[in-house]
Amino acid sequence: MILVGFLVFSCNEPSEEIQEVDRGYEYYPLQVGLERTYRVMRIDYFLGIDSATGIPETVADTSRFLLMERISGTDEGLPGQVFFLEHSFSKSDTSFPWSLIPDSIYKVQNNEVYLNKTRNNRTTTELRFPVQHGASWDGNAFNSDPNQIFIVDSTGFSVLLDSIQYSDCIRVTKSDIENPIERDKRFDIYSRWNGPVYRFMSVLKYKQPIDPNATGLERINKGYEEIWVAIDD
Repeated sequence: MILVGFLVFSCNEPSEEIQEVDRGYEYYPLQVGLERTYRVMRIDYFLGIDSATGIPETVADTSRFLLMERISGTDEGLPGQVFFLEHSFSKSDTSFPWSLIPDSIYKVQNNEVYLNKTRNNRTTTELRFPVQHGASWDGNAFNSDPNQIFIVDSTGFSVLLDSIQYSDCIRVTKSDIENPIERDKRFDIYSRWNGPVYRFMSVLKYKQPIDPNATGLERINKGYEEIWVAIDD
């Protein structure tokens, strides 16, 4: 009788609810027809010759343009694999229409573990799921380049860009190098349901030997800086 009572009691206990894990797929929405537009500033640094003195000097060539990424369709890979085709377009300003022919085409795949982007047969892992603070992964795991650790180093914040408030953001730092030889700082900010809304890249090589008194352009041998800001086009 005691055993029967125990079994009845056990069967009547409420079962624990299974907590569904927030995977964070919404940080890079994939849907045919979805578009994102950015205002881009790029500065290319290179050594030129001063026309008056004939002395080499660093030149900063600045360009500004608009860039749009549009998910235009899907493609099939191996059995069970679906890739989204992301077309990239650019134009100098709003007075010009978008071209009908994309500048670049990416294949984007969410395989429920990684968000991979492929261009010219080179795949970069942009996100790892579930998205959470401190998560890290090798962004070059699926290509032949040296390991490059990406890390989610900030979550749950808001940013104001081009008068638009983006909430529930994360920052993915791709590189954070600064030394007397080079600077390589790159990070992306993603907003849930909007995807990447801000991108920062500063990849510079400094002149050698080092001049301790050199600042700004005087220090740079070559490289580039690029900033993308999401806009409401």
